[in-house]
Amino acid sequence: MKEQTNNGCYDSLLKNRDEKIEFYNRVVKYCLQPFIKRYLDIQVIGHEKVPKEDSCIFVTNHCVYFDGIILGSVLDKKIHGWIAENVFLKRKELYERLELIPVKTSTGPNTNTSHEQRNEIMNAYKKTRELSHFWLRNTSDAIQTTNDGLAECCIDGNGAVIGLEERKNHSGAANLAYDVDSDSGKSVLVFPVSSWIPKEHRKKLLIAEGVGGWKSWLYLEKNRKIPFKIYINEGLSSKDYDHKKKLQEEIRKRQIEGYNLLEQISKSS
Repeated sequence: MKEQTNNGCYDSLLKNRDEKIEFYNRVVKYCLQPFIKRYLDIQVIGHEKVPKEDSCIFVTNHCVYFDGIILGSVLDKKIHGWIAENVFLKRKELYERLELIPVKTSTGPNTNTSHEQRNEIMNAYKKTRELSHFWLRNTSDAIQTTNDGLAECCIDGNGAVIGLEERKNHSGAANLAYDVDSDSGKSVLVFPVSSWIPKEHRKKLLIAEGVGGWKSWLYLEKNRKIPFKIYINEGLSSKDYDHKKKLQEEIRKRQIEGYNLLEQISKSS
């Protein structure tokens, strides 16, 4: 397959795809899955909705810092997750081989941010979007992002976990879907994904260092088999919405509905 835009600098990523996918599957199957099964009791609802032959976008909420990695371990699909640049750089060689996508984060408009720093952030985000578009247009892989920011954004100033309804609603997934559909004519579905763990574990796993961080592993080692539920909503197409904002709002609505459903299931079990 050939890239349909001017992003020719990414064409080399399509070389040796079988070897790269095999490496991804080996890491997921032989490294991640045994650890995840040791610490988490995972239940997935709706995995049959995910297309095997088409690319798509997953939008997760952070009930733990590493919910995107968990999603990749339970689905039979290669996932290019968006990952904070500072986390990406800690294990750059591994994350590059897994083809994760670094994101340079910003807390928003800041009067102390220089013109050069703002340009750096914008250029980094442009590359993030270009890479995301590339995988969606040229493969059957998935992009995973969130619509509530990074994990640290899920803790308020008093150290409490912010409820899903109150979290900032990012538009990255809606933008990706619209851009790919309009530029290439290839429609990609957006799957709102709701993840849930018991309330008593939420803060500890949100403020931990993420998968691979000692704080995470130490906490998980002391609290094995934490229930972890995932609900995959029906896929949404940008063609059914006349504006990005409406798709963005529908993603959040479906995500909250799925989360509430998981709450009900947990109470009745």
